[in-house]
Amino acid sequence: MLTMGAGAQATGDGGEVAPRRVGGRLRLVGAGPGDPDLLTLAAYRSIKEADLVLADRLIPQAIIDMIAGEVKVANKVPGRADPAQCELNELGLEAVKRGLDVVRLKGGDPFMFGRGGEEILFFREHGIEPEVIPGVSSSLCAPLAANIPVTHRGVADQLLITTGRGQNGSIPDIPPYAPSRTTVFLMAVGRLPALAAELPAIGYPLTVPVAIVEKATRADTQRVVVGTLADIAQKAKAAEVKAPATIVIGHVVHTLNPRTEEPSSGGSAAATAALAAKLAGSTALPVDARLEVGDSSGAGPLLQTIGLAMGSRAVAAGGLMA
Repeated sequence: MLTMGAGAQATGDGGEVAPRRVGGRLRLVGAGPGDPDLLTLAAYRSIKEADLVLADRLIPQAIIDMIAGEVKVANKVPGRADPAQCELNELGLEAVKRGLDVVRLKGGDPFMFGRGGEEILFFREHGIEPEVIPGVSSSLCAPLAANIPVTHRGVADQLLITTGRGQNGSIPDIPPYAPSRTTVFLMAVGRLPALAAELPAIGYPLTVPVAIVEKATRADTQRVVVGTLADIAQKAKAAEVKAPATIVIGHVVHTLNPRTEEPSSGGSAAATAALAAKLAGSTALPVDARLEVGDSSGAGPLLQTIGLAMGSRAVAAGGLMA
């Protein structure tokens, strides 16, 4: 457990010192997908009022910096998720018993693959009924931030949201492929090669479009990697995609984002310029499209980034962007 910072007494929105509560309380708060502007007002007030915030590891620093009280960040690294969860539960329980105002800050929505229900049951066993404050889930807003509608008339009339990790690390029981369904995977980027290998066995075509939205909604760091089930694992590895990332599978990937042919070596400039011209006319939310194009030097594929700034139609496509 890492202590990120500590403040004195929590303050209200106007800067005044908020009165300390008599008796402790616990709130499970959804922090949304990462952009601080997507915190709900209830979430914002909670982190400003709390004496102690127990935060998920992937909560971005911009939100951590908004917290007025003490902060402890979960040490939920691969292979240590269960011990870290127990540690958080015990810290929260001890703090509430001491009369503190405690916030358990969770990425996205607390009940969307976030162990929120398990935490409710734990605290109930100790006579504490937490308050739950919903958050914006990346299962819906990550595709939106990448200009991907999860449903679209004539393309997709179903939506499946699933985790990439079942119990004991297993692959979840995914229903057979349906052409009119969009499948969204959360917490699955580390399992992408296994998913890409197993989904064809239940009817998913190797040609079905796939998009990975990394760090969705976060200014200057969001990236989108687009491919097919046949090549997305390789593209994600080449782009060094890391969590948090949301995987979207289905034909909606190209509904608002035109499909482009990958040019052969030496033909990248024209193809990139053509795509840039199409994107320049878009009024979409900010998207960083990371595309595999040919390198005219013949040295192999080059990952060339095309960035769209929010509210702007300017596109930078002359080379790799920082």
